[in-house]
Formats: sequence, structure tokens, C-alpha cells
Amino acid sequence: MDEYFASKGYLYPSHLVSQFYTALKTKGFVILSGLTGTGKTKIAQELAELLDGFKKNFLFLPVRPDWRNSKALLGYYNPLNEKYHKTDLLEFILEAKKDYEQNREKAKPYFVLLDEMNLAHVEYYFADFLSVLESGRDEKGFTREPLRLHDVGKVEEERIPKETRLPPNLYIIGTLTWTRLLMHSAPKSLTGPLLWSSTMLTLKATHQKQANLS
Repeated sequence: MDEYFASKGYLYPSHLVSQFYTALKTKGFVILSGLTGTGKTKIAQELAELLDGFKKNFLFLPVRPDWRNSKALLGYYNPLNEKYHKTDLLEFILEAKKDYEQNREKAKPYFVLLDEMNLAHVEYYFADFLSVLESGRDEKGFTREPLRLHDVGKVEEERIPKETRLPPNLYIIGTLTWTRLLMHSAPKSLTGPLLWSSTMLTLKATHQKQANLS
């Protein structure tokens, strides 16, 4: 992978690339932290492209400051029109799960990138995911606990399940950007809810080479 990143104009230390890949395979959830311009977003994008040149297995989601709950990620049921308002992420998760159920070890990897996770309160909008990720994995690789979406039979008939477990071919990557002022104080206060269910890697400015990274 080092050669691939170098061919794209991005030079990362070999140990960082190895840690990133290993963390994704073992935990399925990795946080990349660092200053602006250290390549947090690019390393995720390029890894997804390496594994799927058509880029159909990569979903980029910029976090918004107004996210207060999981509705922005998973959607919600509206009793007024009796419909479930889906999101791109929910459809992406269901597609990854379908792929794995049909193809097992031959299923494609699916990557979700939550960019700038600290723009909103993680413990609010990502709480459901944290609980599910902390539950561990069963013998087939699915999370032991499911994401609960709704309890309406009619919606389930429209192919929106009441709940869904995260499959082993789904990988979640988050980025956290620190200013130089907050570099040493912010991570502890902002990332507490993430530490139990993710691996955190810090990228430094020295990882930048030949290109403007984000």
C-alpha cells in the first residue's frame, strides 16, 4: 500500500499505513485525528479507491454542527405521512449487509467517512452506533446488538427493517481536526465516548507530500 499512496502523491510512514489497515480489520472503526492538512481524509479516500476503483464502496459524510440525534445518519419514521425517511448512510449500510449475506468472504468492503466528527456532539448523533460497536461481534462477524430503526410493520414491508446489525465488511472512519491551540487539550474531552469502540491514530504535518491534503 505504501507504493500505491506514493504513486498518488501522498507519502505516509509505513507504520501509520499498517496501523490504519490493521485497526480497520480488527475493530472496523478508526478515528484519524490531527491538524488541518495532514491527510486524514485522503488516506481514507485512497484506501477505498484502491479496493474499488469504481468508488461505489465509499460514502463521504461531512458532519454538521446542527446534528442533535441519530436522525441525520439513520433517518426516521414520520407518522404524518406514514413513511420512513431514509438517508444515504442507511441505504449504504443495508447494501453492505446484503452484499455480505450473499457473498460472505467475497463481499466488497464498504467505507463510511464521517468528516470533522467534532463539529457536533458525538455522544448525541453517534450514540446508537457507539452502543452497537461496543457490543462486540458474533461468530459471523455481525455486531451483537442491532441499530434499531422503527417498530412499524408497514415500513418493514417497504424493505426498511425494524433493526439491522452492522456487517463485518462495513468500515467506519472518522476524522477529528484540532487547531494548534487545542491540540493537547481537546482530544481528551471530545473523544471520550469514542475511545472504547475505536482505534485512534494521529496524523502529523510531516505526512504531507506533493499535494494539498485535507
